[in-house]
Amino acid sequence: MTKKTADDYAFEIKMLHFNIAALLAYHPDVESLENTLSGKLKKWADLTDIVVFAASNEQEPFTELELGLPIRPMHLKSDSGFRQVADYLFQVNGTWGSLAIERKGVTRENGFMVGCDIYSSLFNKSNRERFKNEFLRFKTDRRLDMFKVLCECSYGEFLSFTPPFNGKKRNVNHIGASVNSRVGTIASLEEEGCHLIWAGNRVRAVELYRSMIRMWIIRHYTSILKI
Repeated sequence: MTKKTADDYAFEIKMLHFNIAALLAYHPDVESLENTLSGKLKKWADLTDIVVFAASNEQEPFTELELGLPIRPMHLKSDSGFRQVADYLFQVNGTWGSLAIERKGVTRENGFMVGCDIYSSLFNKSNRERFKNEFLRFKTDRRLDMFKVLCECSYGEFLSFTPPFNGKKRNVNHIGASVNSRVGTIASLEEEGCHLIWAGNRVRAVELYRSMIRMWIIRHYTSILKI
């Protein structure tokens, strides 16, 4: 038996979508049709043409082997008309996904975190300014409506992290931003629409990003299929 292609599923999805739309919400067949549609959307999402774009300045970027998706250099403004935004964007069948991902890695030695990008981004003056500008660029990019930060540490690790240096000197006195300051900063970012996700490690961050792309495809099938 010939396996169905993405186009086959797309045709069936369109038919189901229109059939459901033609029925009243309380029609007895609606629930069954919606369940069928949900199943076909999941299979279609796994067959869609996805391309991930990584910023040129991304440090230790996700690899195609890790993500299981093709990764290309992010377009320059001269090519796309848009300035580079965040670390990762993606397209589905040529349609831009509206989700921008900023990755914040960590450095570990003997299992202990000795470097934390999200801490540095929020509590180092020059880094904080760059992070703020990154978020402002997102807000002006009409392709995007979600900005999420994938942190490769846990929330608890972030709250307890002590930077290795205080200025240019070794931080022997364990000086760092207070817990209240860290919590308040995160709360402020969430209020502004910058959502932080505490993946815990790189493997989980990759899994989350791949899953977020898939869920975005399923939830935005009408725009992708131009229904």
